[in-house]
Amino acid sequence: MNTRKRPPRPLLLIFAASMAQTGVAQTVTYLAPAKTEINLGEAVTVHVDQGTGDKAVQADWPADDIRWMLVRSGPTQQNLDTIKPTRAGEQTVEITPEYAGVTLVAMDLERPVKLEPVESLRAFGTRHLADELPETLERLADTATVRVRRLESTKTLICVED
Repeated sequence: MNTRKRPPRPLLLIFAASMAQTGVAQTVTYLAPAKTEINLGEAVTVHVDQGTGDKAVQADWPADDIRWMLVRSGPTQQNLDTIKPTRAGEQTVEITPEYAGVTLVAMDLERPVKLEPVESLRAFGTRHLADELPETLERLADTATVRVRRLESTKTLICVED
């Protein structure tokens, strides 16, 4: 058993990355390929699932919310700042890996800054931090609000057979 005390973690980043709102489950986004194993030269469609826990369902493709997307196959990486569904009316994109092995498809979503009540941040800190709440948080008035940007990244792996 590791008894070493963990160093302090940046509270705001942790809060933004996994914002726990009192009584409300957080929605999580997943990239999901139609198949996880394909042959070289074969295309695979990828869609977005959203939900809480194991209750994720296919969602609309977040074309306007994609901050950055990449497809890494073999020694190459394709960086994309916009990617729209392959066919009009569908909610999937088509990826054709160029090399055998494992292809990584990943994206970061752009989320707006939101104002949250300080009590929400304190509740999160109480539930998820091993140590006491940081002094800065303690000093804020109970009626204060804090600016929070949720960081949301997702990825999937596809096995490409030669």
